[in-house]
Amino acid sequence: MTAIGQILDIHRDGRGAAMISGRSLYDFVLDGGKIRPLLEALRRALYDEFGMVLVTYSLANGVNWFESWIANEADRRFLCL
Repeated sequence: MTAIGQILDIHRDGRGAAMISGRSLYDFVLDGGKIRPLLEALRRALYDEFGMVLVTYSLANGVNWFESWIANEADRRFLCL
């Protein structure tokens, strides 16, 4: 099973959050015929399958939640609160 498949299975099983360790999210994977960082492939898979937006946090960059992917303005405002 792929790394993305394992993460998607966590959500399919009904768990709301997961602490993921081990493999770097910046490792490259084959995604739809293109080579992308695992983080980008995971972000796309979560959005495509569940309509979820991946939220990341780092001390250097703070919170990143890809606001432009949320089409509904009311949803964007709700998340910014």
